[in-house]
Amino acid sequence: MTGADGRRIGYEVQLSAISSGAVDRRTRTAQSDGLTPMWLVNDANAMPIDRAPWLRIVTRDWMANGLKRLRIGGGVRSLAMVQCERLRTRCPVKGYGYCADSHPMWNVATDLIYDDIIRKTGNGELVSVHRPSTRQGRLGSYMWVTPTDRDRYRATVEESSPDDDQVSEVKRRPSAAHTAQKARDPNCHYREDSGYRQARIEARDAGEPYVAFELLGNRGAVSSTVRVDGYEISVGLIHLRRDFDAACAFERKFWAQAPSANQTLAGMRLTEAQLTELADVRREQVRLAVAINSHPWLASVRNRAAGGFAVARAARLG
Repeated sequence: MTGADGRRIGYEVQLSAISSGAVDRRTRTAQSDGLTPMWLVNDANAMPIDRAPWLRIVTRDWMANGLKRLRIGGGVRSLAMVQCERLRTRCPVKGYGYCADSHPMWNVATDLIYDDIIRKTGNGELVSVHRPSTRQGRLGSYMWVTPTDRDRYRATVEESSPDDDQVSEVKRRPSAAHTAQKARDPNCHYREDSGYRQARIEARDAGEPYVAFELLGNRGAVSSTVRVDGYEISVGLIHLRRDFDAACAFERKFWAQAPSANQTLAGMRLTEAQLTELADVRREQVRLAVAINSHPWLASVRNRAAGGFAVARAARLG
């Protein structure tokens, strides 16, 4: 389709399985023909997701839904400022707890239908942006955003590329076509690490918002440690202790609301749902206690008891 400013968009419907090499090759072919590709998939773990501009549609049973329009499940995001305490994670600036500021968040836009996407990408209301990964070896992510959000993103991260739709060879993992075949090995390597890994567990399109760290400026560096009582404490350990304290607080509240001794004598009992909830909390307490006590940071301090007290204080301060 030829849209605004002469931009040509190629809608690639991909409902069957495809290899990463094929995605890269067909994407390069489209771009060499002057097309901005949009891979349309219906699986949250489809290979084109974040290897090229993509869009996930929510499929329907046409016999049950008739001519109802297709809803968009992923691939389009909007930039919003969210209060720190509502991020459901640690402060991206301090690295722990919360602050009084708001932070930029890339939210998933799911209130669109397929017809809207065709129109918006055609007239330039949605454009493709590549968000590089901050972790080596990762592909980063692609998303369709409004030009306003794109310009704000580019201005903040100081990007000057005229077209984020272009796929960089440097950012691509080597596909099977570019990987040299290993020589046949007659030896048995039972129980040795073969280098092969199990199938992907987490979906490529998890449908979750994420903090736009690159828009935090110089304050966006997240520290992996927090200094409390003279100790540089691991942030991960602090989170474990905070979760453990929350589980203990839940159990205290649970027993405060449970039937008293007199009520129990009068016939009041905990329900099966309450007993199940209590058992789940206690299992979580045990899991967290084991994770805390076996954490490498505690083993590295000279005074384990003092270090434990510092961890507990850091968890309360957060």
